[in-house]
Amino acid sequence: MTPKETTTPSVPLASELLQRALATNSGRREWREFKAEQARELLELCAKSPRMTLLGLDLSGDFAALYGIAMPVPCRPIGDQLRIVSRAIFNLRYAEEWRWQPPAGFEPLGVLEPFDLFGPNMVAAPHGGVCLGHIPAGITVREIVLLGYFAVTLQTYQLNEVDPQGILNPAACEYFRLHQEWLPLTRAGLFDEWNPADAGLSAIPAPAV
Repeated sequence: MTPKETTTPSVPLASELLQRALATNSGRREWREFKAEQARELLELCAKSPRMTLLGLDLSGDFAALYGIAMPVPCRPIGDQLRIVSRAIFNLRYAEEWRWQPPAGFEPLGVLEPFDLFGPNMVAAPHGGVCLGHIPAGITVREIVLLGYFAVTLQTYQLNEVDPQGILNPAACEYFRLHQEWLPLTRAGLFDEWNPADAGLSAIPAPAV
């Protein structure tokens, strides 16, 4: 058992989540095999990033995964001051037809926490999510995770509200156009170390279960 796993005893181990999901994997053989492969790649991604924790996995219909990442996350400002929290909980869905048909940019990735997500291509709860822009057919789960990470940390962003791709929050678009000192919130990649104290944030909270 790794140190990462012992810090969250209430969360099932990633390998246990995988075995449970594989036991209920359903659909045509090609679809089952694709979901199983994507699930294993997601576990590999979590193993490579000490800041990423798998919280849930379901292969009984669409591919569905719940995961948390310790990262700077922009939240609705108080007055003119942007608020930043140190963890996001993502809900990723992958439909079978996306293997040959491109999904809309806002379809694959939702954000359960924080509830007041704030960014040009983000929408807050109860429909929290991130628009990933133009997504090609056959995109992998790994690529969706990385696109979502870069979008929420504002390493990629869209500030043109007339562009039909990406803008979900015009108010946030205007805010970051005027406050580009926040762009990006960090330059750390998903596999790099990131200390919330460096951004003036408190310790990383335990993942919600």
